[in-house]
Amino acid sequence: MPAWNAALARAQLEQIEEMIQTRRDRRSSLRELLPELGIELMESRFGQSNCWVNGIRVKEEEKLNFTAAASAAKIECRAIWTPIHRSVPYSGFMHDGLECTERLSREIVLLP
Repeated sequence: MPAWNAALARAQLEQIEEMIQTRRDRRSSLRELLPELGIELMESRFGQSNCWVNGIRVKEEEKLNFTAAASAAKIECRAIWTPIHRSVPYSGFMHDGLECTERLSREIVLLP
């Protein structure tokens, strides 16, 4: 690991508890606000999340409008990552259609 990567990692580790608490506080706010807007906050059913990424589920037909409105309001958001079966190294492998994966990739938006 280059020295500057190590320095960055060390600086982040010194602040990690505060960073995680800030993200947990943000998640609490989202947990209260989003249901009022009819938006589902995706949460893990296993263990305790560090809240590094907050996924919300938006109806596919509303996703473009949602991300545009969030951007206009200076709220960082982005689509969930591309499912791996669509990447070039894996595109030729057999799969069963992955309907659930495809649907979720069209509906989930990530918030900080």
